[in-house]
Amino acid sequence: MADFNAIDSDSIKPKRVRSTALVRHILKSDDHPFIGRVYDLSTVGMNFDNWDEVNKHPDCKYALEANEVLHTLVSRVESLNLAGSLLWPKPFQLIFANLSYPAMSGSQ
Repeated sequence: MADFNAIDSDSIKPKRVRSTALVRHILKSDDHPFIGRVYDLSTVGMNFDNWDEVNKHPDCKYALEANEVLHTLVSRVESLNLAGSLLWPKPFQLIFANLSYPAMSGSQ
């Protein structure tokens, strides 16, 4: 009977060596003028009561659909930024880094 849980030493690949360190690169999600312009164009949706009226105006429909897709992309970038801020926390300020707590060091 074969042991399927056994690890074959020939099948294990060595870990890749990272050539560069991880770099913190945070994208600003809504700082670009294109994003602001699409958001501004999405106000045309306030002129319609239902989607049937929007369908009569293809340019307005395009602006609203572009806004929906762009909003989804912006929220994805913001969630990646949140994950990035968890991976790369900002360093402590010098005033906090130089503090020593007596309770932690054992001296009082």
